[in-house]
Amino acid sequence: MGNQIDTLVEGGMVVAGGMVREATVAIGDGKIVGLLSPGVDVSSAMARRIDATGKIVMPGIVDAHVHFGMFTAHIDDFTSATTAAAYGGVTTVIIYAMGQPGMPVGEYLEHWRTEGESRSVVDFAMHCRLPAPERGNTRQFVDAFEAGVTSFKIFMAYRNQGIMYDDYSLLEALTFLGERQGIVCVHAENGDLCDYLEDRFKARGQYSPENFLSTRPSDAEVEATYRALTLARLAKCPLYVVHMTTPAAIALVHQARLAGQRAWSETCPQYLALTHDDVIRHGGLAKIAPPLRTSEERDGVWQAVMNGTVDVVGSDHAPYPFEMKSLPRERFLEARFGMPNVETMLGVLYSEGVAKGRIDLPRLVELLCETPAKVFGLAPRKGAIAVGADADLVLFDPDAEWRVHRHDLHSLSGYSAYEGWTLRGKLVSTIIRGEVVVEDGTLRQSAGYGQYLARTPRATGLA
Repeated sequence: MGNQIDTLVEGGMVVAGGMVREATVAIGDGKIVGLLSPGVDVSSAMARRIDATGKIVMPGIVDAHVHFGMFTAHIDDFTSATTAAAYGGVTTVIIYAMGQPGMPVGEYLEHWRTEGESRSVVDFAMHCRLPAPERGNTRQFVDAFEAGVTSFKIFMAYRNQGIMYDDYSLLEALTFLGERQGIVCVHAENGDLCDYLEDRFKARGQYSPENFLSTRPSDAEVEATYRALTLARLAKCPLYVVHMTTPAAIALVHQARLAGQRAWSETCPQYLALTHDDVIRHGGLAKIAPPLRTSEERDGVWQAVMNGTVDVVGSDHAPYPFEMKSLPRERFLEARFGMPNVETMLGVLYSEGVAKGRIDLPRLVELLCETPAKVFGLAPRKGAIAVGADADLVLFDPDAEWRVHRHDLHSLSGYSAYEGWTLRGKLVSTIIRGEVVVEDGTLRQSAGYGQYLARTPRATGLA
């Protein structure tokens, strides 16, 4: 093995195989070639040595829910978003790629791939955000598979934006994609219900931070989740329900899994750390959809994370410019849905989860690394510290604390919902394919280091 080794990460507590133990990670040619117990003699190896003493060594995070860049109002581009990702311990992002109205799927996916290969700091894959629903337009989805894209975003909300899929269009897409073993990532809110409630509050002049939660109730998520699961089961299509906020909807996905359906649930750090009180306090800066809910529902989502019901945590990084979010309260309606999260996700999950005894490190890795890699066809290359996997590693100090300040973050959005929070667990290094990308607060690789990860249907949905 010694001749294969070019890097040794020594002395850390390594999270691998559902355990945490002291070990040395041996790396050769960008791959993990060994996981060595303390005392194994590697003194003869002509290798770079990285001292991880006192640090946690975990797999690089696979963030399956990231928005930015082209054809949207998001302020981050490939370089700024993936730089923020690297500083947050995220070594692979799966981007929701979309095009301008009328642009063919194959064309805009190629555009995103080309842009990413020249500007991404971390490795990346793509979800295809499907075009506006139009009966009979499913044939162009084949171009996505040919581009190595096997997962597809569908909205059950936002009729006024022209992107909401009714049941006919949803079932048509699910059937077409299910026959090809694609995975549908669904935004599950009853869009007509939300539009109706929003219109009522607007008509009364009461669309405000205080009333925002009432315009998108948890019932809208529960109903849409049940409907999506039903249609996906009929179509025999794998289903991944994104940014889930309410325990009742999460339970529906879990029950479907237990019944043999290929379905997975995702929640996000903001739904585990923030509540509707933050919307009242911060206004548009905390406006997201589905919304931040009550403390009782937040605690219920934590219970689902703790008992294994939730499958994945993704950031839902959606970085609009500060000016589009920090509007006066009377203009709350105009504030965009979304907030930046990719750089703070690990710190929030470690602080609120591991440090508070809610989950252990193997569960953290399962949520952030292992399961998203398996669901989206990136395993065994990504998501685990195992021989043969890419040497994507995160080293962080579990005892160090750091204070969130927007000027220290790397998204161009210029704000954070966690401004002023003190988080425990500070990133020391991010390693991608054996090369140090971030080290002690310094970016060591340039834009274009990241590689595109094409996927095949056969490899997806294995969690």
